[in-house]
Amino acid sequence: MNRVSREQIRNLLNYNRFFYNVQRGRSGASAFEVVGLVNAMLSPASVVDVGCGIGAWLSEWRRQGVTDVLGIDGDWVDRELLQIPAEQFMPHDLAVPFDCNRPYDLAMSLEVAEHIDPEHGPALVDLLVSLAPVVLFSAAIPNQGGQHHVNERWQGDWARDFADRGYVAVDAVRPQIWDNENVAVWYRQNIVLYVKENVLAARPALQALVDAWGNRPISVVHPDLYSTMFLKAASGYVRQFRGIKPLTLLRAAVHR
Repeated sequence: MNRVSREQIRNLLNYNRFFYNVQRGRSGASAFEVVGLVNAMLSPASVVDVGCGIGAWLSEWRRQGVTDVLGIDGDWVDRELLQIPAEQFMPHDLAVPFDCNRPYDLAMSLEVAEHIDPEHGPALVDLLVSLAPVVLFSAAIPNQGGQHHVNERWQGDWARDFADRGYVAVDAVRPQIWDNENVAVWYRQNIVLYVKENVLAARPALQALVDAWGNRPISVVHPDLYSTMFLKAASGYVRQFRGIKPLTLLRAAVHR
């Protein structure tokens, strides 16, 4: 079998220069807003990003003074496009467990889990909780849509996975960015903090956020994204009738 080059893999997965240029713009603006909030809330001294892409979010952490960072992603990431020092990037297949050999104050994984086959989802959660006592996490909900989305799940499903590992959902970020159009809508909809129970007990400010949140639902759809999802579904439905004469369509509807 012929060996597939790194460039071929990038192209097949749409992880090419165009993809990363788009990511740089979208993620950069979102990171500026979200990192500022999370930094003020947690003041981490170290951050690891699982599924970091070219490191746009870690670049913002560095800009805001947190220089002890590590980005983890597949070997197909173009090193020439990295926005963090090359020595702060670790190539690794996220479907394969590994030991990072050190803890971080904050682990993050944003809009990555939906790209990983469902059977590997628990391993990703295991990895994140092994890396840090606080996890900033977001993943696509069902029917959100996107390139190679094979594991779209509700936020509540992920919350149960984290709860099984002793991490409490703290919905402290979304209320502050829900209407902020500088943040990409999928982050506004999906970002949730997960905090280890003993850490939460030692951080009264975080516990207060949990108490304030109360029993509000965690599985939600942002109105802006819902409209996009509806239009995609509607256009897909209409597309199947393309080329059918209106009278034929009307007769079919009457028979139904």
